[in-house]
Amino acid sequence: MMEQTRKKWIPLVLLGCLGLFGTYKAVTSLAHCSSCAAFNPFPGDSSATLSASANPHITADMPQWELTTLEGATLSNETLRGRVVVVNFWATWCGPCIEEMPDLIEIQSAYRAQGVQFVGISLDEGPVEQVKTAARQMDINFPVGVGDLELYERMGGMGSIPFTVVFDGGGTKKKMYVGMVNPDSLKTVLDEVLSTDSPNALAAL
Repeated sequence: MMEQTRKKWIPLVLLGCLGLFGTYKAVTSLAHCSSCAAFNPFPGDSSATLSASANPHITADMPQWELTTLEGATLSNETLRGRVVVVNFWATWCGPCIEEMPDLIEIQSAYRAQGVQFVGISLDEGPVEQVKTAARQMDINFPVGVGDLELYERMGGMGSIPFTVVFDGGGTKKKMYVGMVNPDSLKTVLDEVLSTDSPNALAAL
């Protein structure tokens, strides 16, 4: 009898723990947990999009930032001024991040000539070589750098990756995706931004 009662309580205890974990500010531990890719309070399809007003810490414009790409170049909000920018936060240990990467690569290729620039920001804390290896294996065709949780949060991150943000040529935030991006949805957003924007026809990064 005691054993049956214990078995009944185990699922309830687990659910309670998950509930407490979900309310904790998960972004503070996101990069320290090899299983955090499974933690997503907004399951990741195109319905999980948020407006900039959904988080009081999010600004309507691209924050100031600078990082070094895997190739050693300096990339910043200033170097991207005038472009429509798609920033994607990911990590090598994040299954959904790896799964959506081919779609991002394809969309970057399709929209590059129109002044759209994708940027990948890895949240890996391990050796940068593992990020380089992953980027090379996936044949990523846009700049990738290693960022941190502070930048992730300033961009609007809410405790889950993949996390993708779209900015127009003036640096105004137009769309955020929490979880995997729906390719058709992202293309629609880019088409809408490009129809009202005039990004500079800069050389591909």
